[in-house]
Formats: sequence, C-alpha cells, structure tokens
Amino acid sequence: MKPMKKGLRDKVLERDKQCVRHLEGNCCDELTIEHAFGRKYERLWNCIALCAFHHSVYEHQDGGGLNKEINKYHAYKNATDEDLKEFKLYPQMKQEKKYLTAKYGDCG
Repeated sequence: MKPMKKGLRDKVLERDKQCVRHLEGNCCDELTIEHAFGRKYERLWNCIALCAFHHSVYEHQDGGGLNKEINKYHAYKNATDEDLKEFKLYPQMKQEKKYLTAKYGDCG
C-alpha cells in the first residue's frame, strides 16, 4: 500500500489524539488512521483516528470492533457539504450522511 501524503498524515495526527470511537469503550493504546471511504478519497475529512481494536488490525484482526458504517459516520461528521460537492456521488453521499447521522448521532 502506498504511504499517505505526509502533509495530510501530519494534519490528521494533529487533529485527533484519541480514537474517534473512544466513547464505546474497548479502546487500546495504539492509534491508527482509517480511510473510512477508502484511499481513493485522500482528504482530511475521510481520515479518522481509530485505535487498533476499532480498526481491527494487528492482534485484533479477527476479533476487533471494525464497523465501516460507524467509521463513515465519523468521517461525515468531519465533512462539510462543500467538501462532498466535489464528488460525482454527492447526492448519494448527502443522503447517506443524513441517514447515518440519524442512526448514530448519539454515539459521540
């Protein structure tokens, strides 16, 4: 996998000092970066900080707490409508953001 752009990685690590899902518990100490919508969207709003447990990596690979839908919700929280408008899928993304906010809006 190609490395993340250095400037972007530095901004993500500046912004997030703990797992975005820390309110759910079970967090471990090692912080990782998840591209909630995949690496094709190399944008700050798409990169969320997750502990290794919630990213299901390393020793948590088979029993971690990876939930892509919740991770997308956290990425959408970072995205403005202006951020999303640059993509062809903007209408679907706007609808999905609304749905996930209604579903997970109380999870932190």
